[in-house]
Amino acid sequence: MEQAFAILKMPVTELSEYLRQSIDENPLLEEFDHTGEDHYRESAYSPLEFTEEDFHFVAPFASYLDPDEEKPTWEERLPQVNTLSHHLLQQAEEEFATEKERLAALYLIGSLESDGRLLTPLEEIAAFSNIPLAVFEKIFPIMAQFDPPGIFTGNAQSFDKTPPPPVDPDLIQKGETIEVVKKGLPDFRLRPLSINHMSKEDKAFVRERMQAARWLIKNIETRQNTLQKIGEAVFHLQRPFFTDQQALLPLTYKEVAEKIHLHPSTVARAVEGKWFLTERGVFPLKAFFPEKIESGPLSSEAVKERLIKLIQEEDIHAPLSDEEISKRLGCSRRVIAKYRSLLGIPSSRKRR
Repeated sequence: MEQAFAILKMPVTELSEYLRQSIDENPLLEEFDHTGEDHYRESAYSPLEFTEEDFHFVAPFASYLDPDEEKPTWEERLPQVNTLSHHLLQQAEEEFATEKERLAALYLIGSLESDGRLLTPLEEIAAFSNIPLAVFEKIFPIMAQFDPPGIFTGNAQSFDKTPPPPVDPDLIQKGETIEVVKKGLPDFRLRPLSINHMSKEDKAFVRERMQAARWLIKNIETRQNTLQKIGEAVFHLQRPFFTDQQALLPLTYKEVAEKIHLHPSTVARAVEGKWFLTERGVFPLKAFFPEKIESGPLSSEAVKERLIKLIQEEDIHAPLSDEEISKRLGCSRRVIAKYRSLLGIPSSRKRR
């Protein structure tokens, strides 16, 4: 179960490294060139004979095989991904204590240009993320001091190290279809082998490694199936965003969990750290779960978007009051006043 949770939480880049490490460390697994066969399957070619040297490996799943051996934590078994985005996320984890600050940092990192510059205004990132602008204004000066020097600036010349790679999405929208990313994941399968001439100890070893390999295959399939269900549920529940260029609707992990018959905590684990490539751009999967505002059925992003549209279309000789806007949007006047102020829109009296 520990391994299943760890794999479910892994973004595709970390999962790729983890699988390659697991294949290297388990003699019953082999990587092969993908030629139309399913990933992660048991092969059907002729049995192989193992020599004694084939068994001098240290399996990453020893804690499942030997009950008396001290279990390493799953973090200790995770690969270290050497990308700048990962490096920045590690610094953010160490620097910021609150979940809101860490999530805001994730949005900033995801908004970087390929040359390391941050060209998107903080106000725009705040509006999309449903995180107060004040949080971004607090963490941005700190993140501008992160390693490497020059990151998050508006000047490409000041970025003096390797530019960050693009974000690797875990889900991709292709029209009405949602796909879980498999690109970059190694194709692997179980080696069939003959155990007729093995000693009792070697046979026990092979059985243990076979069990570990099959658990790995099962857990990978579970991760892929879970992400597929979540991606399709998000697409269905946030359809106006995907198909009509509208704002995101309020959405909870519980709503998605009920739709796909999973526990909300499983949805939360699967969403963590994942990215969704849509026809409107690439976003953290978390971004598709905005909270509902204090009053009314809309998310804060939807309120801001509709508020701007109403004011753009209003009669300049008879501008809409906060009270009138609140009735049209189905939320309190106080909420309208708050977001109007946040967007820098003057009151109806000053808009005449």
